[in-house]
Amino acid sequence: MMTFSASASGIQLSSVKQVTWLQDSDEDPGMWIRDVPFVTAGASPEWFFSAISTPFIPVSDGSWRKSHDINLASIYGIVVSGTYKKNNKDVEAVIDLTKAKVPKGYPYTLEQVTEQVKKCVELMYPYNPKVDSKLEIKILKASD
Repeated sequence: MMTFSASASGIQLSSVKQVTWLQDSDEDPGMWIRDVPFVTAGASPEWFFSAISTPFIPVSDGSWRKSHDINLASIYGIVVSGTYKKNNKDVEAVIDLTKAKVPKGYPYTLEQVTEQVKKCVELMYPYNPKVDSKLEIKILKASD
């Protein structure tokens, strides 16, 4: 008799909204929300949110000699998580700033980056019109 293992979720290639900044770029000096590729086997909606704060080092053709993480949420130490609330309909996302700080050489305040991360959360929100779910965003600060 042969046995096989099964997984509740399969690996998928998708995209996630992340706040990016190409440090030292003359052509792209701004902070941008971009779709970046993401591979996951995680459950929804948890991965929608946790992926927002995952490091992203883009593939380069070699002209960018110092490849590094360009995801400002990751760089600033902002952690995003989220899941369904107890009613299994509404969604709660948490933006955790308790260990976040502005890294040396970065021009954006923690508040500016947090506002953009919040927009990413809203854009990644898996709204389901059939159940009319709601999104609640909590922001945890160092004093919380």
